[in-house]
Amino acid sequence: MGRGVVRGEGTGRHSQEDTEAIQSLRGAHVLLVEDNEINQELALELLANGGITAKTAENGQLALDVLSSGEVFDGVLMDVQMPIMDGYTASREIRKQEQFKDLTGYCYDGQRDVR
Repeated sequence: MGRGVVRGEGTGRHSQEDTEAIQSLRGAHVLLVEDNEINQELALELLANGGITAKTAENGQLALDVLSSGEVFDGVLMDVQMPIMDGYTASREIRKQEQFKDLTGYCYDGQRDVR
């Protein structure tokens, strides 16, 4: 989201750099695009614990609709495999729109990170 990348070591401790990145994300507002309710609940809880607010959309088409509503987001977290419109297609459509040129988005398919 343009504010830093956090990589945990799995130890429960964070480096000074990680701590600063986490702190810089507090107050961010993201669009979470995920069709699985359990994954949505987990992601929303993790985001909230980090001081990040989120709005959800269940597929890529709904994500485009939400983004077109005028609500401002600091970033988009997008699933790849979803019904109606997948994350790849939605990401390509988002990137075509000038008003989203500064919006950071990530798709994750469980095997690779797509930016």
